[in-house]
Amino acid sequence: MKVKIMYSAELEELTSKFAELSKKNVSKLDEVVKLLESVAQILDIEGDEAMVFATSRIDKVRRKLASVDDSLNEIGTLMNGYISNILNPSMPQVVPSQETQQPLEEEKTPSRAWDPKNKVYYDREPETEEQE
Repeated sequence: MKVKIMYSAELEELTSKFAELSKKNVSKLDEVVKLLESVAQILDIEGDEAMVFATSRIDKVRRKLASVDDSLNEIGTLMNGYISNILNPSMPQVVPSQETQQPLEEEKTPSRAWDPKNKVYYDREPETEEQE
């Protein structure tokens, strides 16, 4: 079970904390590479007899990759907060994720635009092609 924890850090230490969190993902990816190499080797050597073992290793690879993806998403969120609140507080940082991207058929809905003077988002009507 995953739980979120919070802790305090000095502002000057945040960049090194982001680096530390990123390095943890590198070691997980190294493990993924080793697992995949072992799957390929055992399949080459044992063939069909290793299929059950290889399948379990592939599942483990997928779980590790999902863990890395979750971690990178959290790091990205933290970094965007740092950028928008510390480095450039007047400019919001927006990174679209799969959940926030709209499907193509919804393009005619009003879009959001940033008003830097008033520091707010507002709805903008979609541009439509005039029919002749």
